[in-house]
Amino acid sequence: MHSINMQLRLLPTLLCATSLLVGLRSQQEGLQPITEARLREAYAASLAACAKAFGKELDPAVPLVFASREEIAEVVTRENLPLVKLRVADEEAAMAEARQLGDKLAEGVYGKFSWADQKFLVVLGAWEQHAKFLAMPELTTDAALRAVMVHELCHAYDDRRFGFAERLATADSRDAIVAINAVIEGSAQLQSRRICGQNDWLPGFEAMREAVGKIPATVLAQGEAVALIARGAAAATTFAYHDGERFVESVLAADPKDGHERLFRTPPREEELILNPAWYLDPASRPAVLYDLKLAFDVLLAAHDPEVWSEVRSQTTAQQIAAGMTLLPKASVDAFSASVRNAAIAQFTYKANPQAKMVIGAVLEFDSEASAARWLDLADQLSNLKDQAMKKGQVRIVGSERKELVLPTSRGLLFRKHMKAGLFKFDVVSIDMQRGRIVVETILSGDPLPDEEHGRLVAAMLDAVRLRVEAKDGAAERKEGEGGGR
Repeated sequence: MHSINMQLRLLPTLLCATSLLVGLRSQQEGLQPITEARLREAYAASLAACAKAFGKELDPAVPLVFASREEIAEVVTRENLPLVKLRVADEEAAMAEARQLGDKLAEGVYGKFSWADQKFLVVLGAWEQHAKFLAMPELTTDAALRAVMVHELCHAYDDRRFGFAERLATADSRDAIVAINAVIEGSAQLQSRRICGQNDWLPGFEAMREAVGKIPATVLAQGEAVALIARGAAAATTFAYHDGERFVESVLAADPKDGHERLFRTPPREEELILNPAWYLDPASRPAVLYDLKLAFDVLLAAHDPEVWSEVRSQTTAQQIAAGMTLLPKASVDAFSASVRNAAIAQFTYKANPQAKMVIGAVLEFDSEASAARWLDLADQLSNLKDQAMKKGQVRIVGSERKELVLPTSRGLLFRKHMKAGLFKFDVVSIDMQRGRIVVETILSGDPLPDEEHGRLVAAMLDAVRLRVEAKDGAAERKEGEGGGR
């Protein structure tokens, strides 16, 4: 299926330690062999169902083409290169990133509408492999084949009407790309749900939907560290499909006549709007964001030579952060998610060996100082739970240290985890520091700074957070001590 997955991973350094494909057993029972003849029959039925639902056939037609993974990778690279160039000025670096994205996505794609070539591409053998990997034989039923094809054909109809390349070309940030992609996928999901319902293919649609972001039991069995990575990846994938569909449905319910046009002509440019469609429909209803968080990353950048480190900054959501908090009680995680006003993240990757070192910085604005202080309590609880849950597995914690940090205007916690991945040993050190409504979290792995230097860096990041100009007029209304940075 079509996807533009540029989501950050909260603990990317662990990815080098394991392969999610290791030890997976083939799940043969109940699989229906997927042949070229079955796919051609399913495609003809899907074309007819879509033509009836949209009131017209695709003209010119979108042919069904059987492709290799290498051909899929080339198409994904070509389609995404213009988007990468919006963020990466260097031509060679942009091409390298686009190729990496194409190769990665091609590993899991079994059917894709190519807006660049106006073709529906299918990797014949990959379809069954995907069903085996997820232990979902229902993905090989006639209804599921048609559901996937209808989803992709809905992309074709939307592309003919709105032009995906033109829409995505307006995305001037990673956040805008992710939000627009959620509109693209959400629209296809909502329309394909309706068309599948009209043709008694809903069981196939539900199987397709379940497969998006599903984590196989064999992956979860490899230990909490691997499960943590998998949950983060799943949250990134389901955002476009599940949250995107809910967003599109909400907008169309509020504006049945012009909502579809509005979604594509003036799409949301932030992930938070996908999660809160009311804010997109009525921007005045959005709670005020008081602080400019990204200034803190200038401090982090100053401490990391751009010749040595590559940096990616973006907004993030409480939902994405919560994907790494599942060891905590659900009520605590829900309360955390509800209290976050704004969140941003930056990832620094060591150019010479991306798997050897990693630096992640996150800055969060909460709805009150009390909510920000509760984050430290949650971080402390989560650290203890991880120590227990990650004692076993391919990647595990073999030792842990905790230190309280108390400064004149802030307080924090430092956690040091001694990790082991096979025979490879490494440390991951994190600091969570709170002042007023603001929390800064840093995660350093591979070659972390000395603790005192690390603490000074986080304190300087807190100092860099500034009240937004438009919020200053109302600053006097806030209680003393509820500020963040300056």
